[in-house]
Amino acid sequence: MIKFTELRVQKERLTIVAEVREIEDYYDNVYIDKIIIDSQDTFNSSGPSANPIYSVTVDGNQKKFSITLSSTTLGVDINNTMFFVYAKAKGTPAPDTPCGFDETYEVGVTFSLCPIYNATMGYVKQVENSCEIPRDFVNMILQFKAIQYSIDSGHFTQAIAYYNKFYKNLSVNTYSTCGCHG
Repeated sequence: MIKFTELRVQKERLTIVAEVREIEDYYDNVYIDKIIIDSQDTFNSSGPSANPIYSVTVDGNQKKFSITLSSTTLGVDINNTMFFVYAKAKGTPAPDTPCGFDETYEVGVTFSLCPIYNATMGYVKQVENSCEIPRDFVNMILQFKAIQYSIDSGHFTQAIAYYNKFYKNLSVNTYSTCGCHG
């Protein structure tokens, strides 16, 4: 019922924009109720945890909600945290809403890409050597893709395991003006 139109970590901030989907008349009486944020440490595979790192109730009957949060507000190192953002719907979808289109929660996953991009840039020069396979560079790309595919297929526990193993403690070093503002 809800979709994330923006969900990203950039410039030391987590930005969330969620809105009720506009599919026929299914969601005329559906609104955004809450935004709940878990981290890789509080994630629960059955839905939002009992102890999320942040939660906000949306006032009134809003079809769209946006918020930008800092590390201080969230109480975590924003560059070393995987965020599981839940948008909870309230209201009643139309009676003819197709099965599966009436889920109360929508979950989105995001994390800071800046430390990952900067770490990967440390291996880019390997590509210049045409006599050797750029193993470290390829490995960084494959690690990142493993996390992406895990998230995209809903295997969040596996995504967390890979994130913690490969990226959780990467430092944010800016080697150039990459636009990630690390």
